[in-house]
Amino acid sequence: MRSIASVIEEQLRRLADAAGLGASRRSELFQVLRRLGSDSLARSVAECYGGLSRINANGLPWQWSFTLGGDRGVRFLCESGTPGSPGPARARACLRSLEGLCAELGWRYPHWLGDQVADILLPSPGHWPKGWHSAIWFAAGASRGGVGLKVYFNLNRDSALERWRRAGRVLQGLGRTRALERLCELSGQVSHAAWPVGLAVDIGPGETPGRIKIYFRSAEAGPGWVRNWVAAFGLDEWPWRCLLDCFPFERDRPYPEGAFVSSLEVHQDERFSLKIDLAMTRWLRDEAAIIRGIRHLGCRLGLDESGYLRGIEVLGIPSSTSSCLHRFVGLGTEPDGAMHINVYVEPPVAGEARASGRRSGSGASGCQQVGVAARRASEWLSGRQDTDGAWRDYELPVGRADSWVTAWVLMHLGESHVSPGVERAVQPALGFLEAAGGAGGQWGFHEEVSADADSTALALLALQAWGRAAGCNFDGLRSFMRPDGGIATFRSGGVESGAWLESCVDVTPHGCLALRKAERSRERCARARRYLRATQREDGLWSSYWWTSDLYPTWAAFRLFGAGDMPRSVALRETLTGYRPRCCFEQALLVWLLAGIGELHSAGRHVASLLAGQRADGGWVGSGWLRLAYPEVKRPGQRIASGPLYRDVEGIFTTALVVGAFGVYREMAGIVPEPARALTGLRSVG
Repeated sequence: MRSIASVIEEQLRRLADAAGLGASRRSELFQVLRRLGSDSLARSVAECYGGLSRINANGLPWQWSFTLGGDRGVRFLCESGTPGSPGPARARACLRSLEGLCAELGWRYPHWLGDQVADILLPSPGHWPKGWHSAIWFAAGASRGGVGLKVYFNLNRDSALERWRRAGRVLQGLGRTRALERLCELSGQVSHAAWPVGLAVDIGPGETPGRIKIYFRSAEAGPGWVRNWVAAFGLDEWPWRCLLDCFPFERDRPYPEGAFVSSLEVHQDERFSLKIDLAMTRWLRDEAAIIRGIRHLGCRLGLDESGYLRGIEVLGIPSSTSSCLHRFVGLGTEPDGAMHINVYVEPPVAGEARASGRRSGSGASGCQQVGVAARRASEWLSGRQDTDGAWRDYELPVGRADSWVTAWVLMHLGESHVSPGVERAVQPALGFLEAAGGAGGQWGFHEEVSADADSTALALLALQAWGRAAGCNFDGLRSFMRPDGGIATFRSGGVESGAWLESCVDVTPHGCLALRKAERSRERCARARRYLRATQREDGLWSSYWWTSDLYPTWAAFRLFGAGDMPRSVALRETLTGYRPRCCFEQALLVWLLAGIGELHSAGRHVASLLAGQRADGGWVGSGWLRLAYPEVKRPGQRIASGPLYRDVEGIFTTALVVGAFGVYREMAGIVPEPARALTGLRSVG
């Protein structure tokens, strides 16, 4: 049976090779490993490990750390000492190991670490907490510029106030008096539900302490916990909103205890910076989704992901739901305003890691796979239909959606190249939709809530797709149009207010699409196009209001404008080809857009990923994340606490979108022999 130490040494060797570290740096890293980790790693690989503080859920005393947007190098966090030994003895052994390591590296041992840090933070032997298996941890990092060490101390005892005071005493003892004053100012803004749990100090060859970090873990809290920290530092909320959206938490309830860990970083010049880590495995147990979220966040922030990707490739971490080795993802700032992403990964030591191969979605065979997958998905959708003909999904406070979801599914089935077999589900669905709209031609989320422009537009598009719109009344949809040319989600006169009554980029394109066949609406549609051109960003995307993905309004606008008339098409192409989708819903939108602009090779890679993610029953996991934005918030994508998130728990919304995307991909690849309208007489001709 292999020991943990041998596995970690092998991984360290491969990571050092990938980082291009020279012989001296590699030697120093192995000195750190063997001096600080020899006792804790000296046992056989197993399912779980006792006698330690469980920095990983299974007790494995090691984590690898990777950075997006930082220096290339190798970093890790480890526990030290003999597992199961008394806490005070382990703490003393840790400091002795550090002293020996400093001697080996030719560093001066930081004697201030004893009386000015350890003596303040560690309990006396007679008062050692029962739950403490460890009191000291170590982190190390090496790049071409040198090696650095960090010593972590456990603060997780006594009241929150006592913990704050101990951290302040360390700052005072190390001469960071201005930082202590700033800490006192911050405490009133961020102390609610924030428990100090650790303190770390950077050490190096010199005698003086480096950066000091104080760690705070959240109690049960909402996203406002993060907002308090960001506001206290006067930072822009947008990057932190992106962080939360990349690992979405469903519905309007508190995140679990310990979901957030903020670290207050005090630099040698006493400037402050902030990092917030998400313990996302507390609500997300999907390795592939976590990896996609990390890559998407890096893409949004313009941070180099190559070091992270190289690291997980070297380790052989699988992109599968059967394991979850990613432990924390953190977003941090520097005093100069630069940002970085830190990722903490449990080492794969049990032999289950494997390189995950992906099937190709391009070429003739790939297109055949797409056709089979689309038929299976369409049949799955048929099987999810309720007896009254409706499809239902999403669970919002006002109830489950029926008209909106039914219209969405019908629209995609009507515009896609699917087998005639699905039409047995279409007739009752069309009947349900026509009855729900009534003579007024207005639809809502479901029949017991106010009509909205999005549901109305999708319903009209669905009826048009199946040749049933001849007698439709378009006046209801026109009533949602605003003076600036856009279309609002709701209109005044009901209980809705604020931004819900203003023009919305998520809704306007489909509303205009539905209206453009009406002769009297041509000028209004021209004004809607001008509104959309005015709200488009420089990168070619639109900022969504109701969705966590900016691809949604961009996809809707593309459906309206078409490839030939799409504004900022050059910028859009560049953005899309480099975009990192974070879920199947986004991936389907991206396939649609890439295929639409002729980037079939790029679209094929995402098609392959979607094929690999299709469930055995033919559907996809729901990942259409809808944000129920608070009416007073005009730019929810820029605000941290802007409204709870909901997804299509049944997967109906996402699966229908994938079917539509596959249809566009096959059509652009030239392998669809006839338009979908020719399937039966249900659809209109021309």
